[in-house]
Amino acid sequence: MMPYSLHVALLLTACWLFYKLLLQNETYYHLNRVLLLACIALSFTLPLVPVPQQFSMRSVAKTIEAPAPLVENPIQTKAGQAPVIAQQKIKNIKTGAITAPATTSSVFNLRSIVQWAFWLYWCGVIAFAANFLLQIVVLIYQAYRKPAIRDGQFRIVELDGDKAPCSFGNNIFINPAKYDWETYNQILIHEKVHIQQGHSADLIIAELMLVLQWFNPFAWLYRKEMESNMEFLTDDAVLQHHKVAAEDYQLSLLKVSVPNYAMRVTTNYNQSLLKRRIMMMNTKRSNIHSMWKYVMLAPFMAVMLCGFNEPVDTSIKPLVTAARKVGSKIGATLMPDTTKRAGRSTKTATPAKQLAAQNVLLAVANTQAKTLSAQDIYLLNDAGVSAEYVKSFVDIGYKDISLATITGFDNAGITAAYVKSFMDLGYDVRPSTIHALENAGIAADYIKSFKDIKYPNLTIATVLAFENAGISADYVKSLMNTGFPDLTVATVMAFENAGISAEFIKSFKDIGYKDLTVATIMAFDNAGISADYVKGLQNSGFKDLTVANIMAFDNSGVSADLIKGLVNSGLKEPTAATILAFDNSGVSPDYVKAMMGVGIEGLTPSTILALDNAGVSVDYVKGVKNTGLKKITPSIILALDNAGVSADYIKGVIAAGLKDVTANDILALDNAGVSADYIKSFTKIGLKDVTPAAIINNSKKGN
Repeated sequence: MMPYSLHVALLLTACWLFYKLLLQNETYYHLNRVLLLACIALSFTLPLVPVPQQFSMRSVAKTIEAPAPLVENPIQTKAGQAPVIAQQKIKNIKTGAITAPATTSSVFNLRSIVQWAFWLYWCGVIAFAANFLLQIVVLIYQAYRKPAIRDGQFRIVELDGDKAPCSFGNNIFINPAKYDWETYNQILIHEKVHIQQGHSADLIIAELMLVLQWFNPFAWLYRKEMESNMEFLTDDAVLQHHKVAAEDYQLSLLKVSVPNYAMRVTTNYNQSLLKRRIMMMNTKRSNIHSMWKYVMLAPFMAVMLCGFNEPVDTSIKPLVTAARKVGSKIGATLMPDTTKRAGRSTKTATPAKQLAAQNVLLAVANTQAKTLSAQDIYLLNDAGVSAEYVKSFVDIGYKDISLATITGFDNAGITAAYVKSFMDLGYDVRPSTIHALENAGIAADYIKSFKDIKYPNLTIATVLAFENAGISADYVKSLMNTGFPDLTVATVMAFENAGISAEFIKSFKDIGYKDLTVATIMAFDNAGISADYVKGLQNSGFKDLTVANIMAFDNSGVSADLIKGLVNSGLKEPTAATILAFDNSGVSPDYVKAMMGVGIEGLTPSTILALDNAGVSVDYVKGVKNTGLKKITPSIILALDNAGVSADYIKGVIAAGLKDVTANDILALDNAGVSADYIKSFTKIGLKDVTPAAIINNSKKGN
């Protein structure tokens, strides 16, 4: 058996290699932190976990000796005479035929080395534990003896001298006189992040690991990776959440780079991995596709577990105690007792227990249970298992009759009739399967109910899952009758968990909805969308009826009548975004239809929304269009309306005799306060080529 400390060292080394090869450059710092801590816990607990023989890569150590045969002791003695074997040994010693074993000295040396290594290991543990405790004491002493400032949950302890800033618990140790205000502030932010994320606990765990694994160089490397990841995690938090400029932050790191480091048990701002920290700050964020690397830890640890842990023969695990008991009593209860009393050989009577075991042996032998050995029979007898019980399994043709199987069934109260009920259905009846069914309280009738409805791929795992979720065959049959094609185990369980009925699914199939998938049904049910609502949307004439659009319409309370009105308003194939925007702004289909009927160029959903938002009426737009003004666009109408220019004013200006008047001219004249009559006074006296600019200029002069 591998020593526990070496086994832990091997697992820590393997975890360090796993991290270095796959994860050290990933930017999932929080996940890396959890993984590093979990690997420490696994490294110290997995060596204590026994591995079933069938999964182990090692052979099982034989710990139970077979019982002695039921025969008399072959070594007979006579009164006053040593046994024959003892006489032969004495003779060999006298003649010099027997010599001391040649390996005695080497065995002694090996034991001495192991003993010295044992004491050396514990001396190291004591030394490193004392160093760890000394660091804690010094830090606590400094925290409460030095002057400190309370900053919320933090205590800023003022140091003197050239010491690197660091933190432990809720204390930040720093010499404020060494740094300018900006650098000092960034150091505090950095150390506060360490405290908020509880990094002191990580370092304490790492130090305790080193106390027990001080001899393992990879444990020291492992601690270094933990410390590095904590710094990456803190740097990322400072830059992302505290909005510190990366260039300024990296510059402050360089300013603090001095050789006087803090104690190992503290998180400190100044680290020798400065270059790597700066590189990680500028590294591109890891892609989600790299998550497979983290998943690989589970099979990796499973291989380590099966490869190095002590295997256990689970087939005799329930009987280890009984086996040891039988092994110690085999000569006393199942064999004649030969003792030496007053120089005579005396033989006791055969106990009643031996006769009972022999009767069971004969009875079981008659059942033709050939896989049971004589020792198995003694153990069955000791466990109170009758021959009739064993025979009942032989009679049903059960093949896996072994000591572990029979005793396991007997302890669980499993009868042969129960096992046969599953055999009749043609199912796997291995002991593990039977135990799983019995533990779940599943009867053969439950499985038969699913076979009767012809549910495909009905495995034991499926049955266990259905029973655990409380799913009946009637519920599954109702789903099958809907014609839904994807009725896998996961689908049925998801529907049942969400409370989705067959009638709900069928209602969507009845309206001819095509994109009916598991995700669609779940989404509709969760949003409370009925088939009637979807049917109304289908009849509205809207073509882009995707699941996302339906859910968006339902969430905003968009009615089918609104969509139908907008589709028929003259807009060219309005999108879901347009419909949602109109509904949110309260634009009615009648308003849209009327605007479209005026015949203005460039009238789009966005311009209609703008006109409605500005309160421009359809009559105003019609009036402007009827003035004879050319090139009227929605933006011009908005400008005229915003300036308060009426249609009559536009009509009067054009009627005054100005030629080629544009919307900009109208706005300029109105802004200058020029009336239509004023313009007309110029045209009446016979002036030709009068321009709006000239009129505005004369108006300003008071002419």
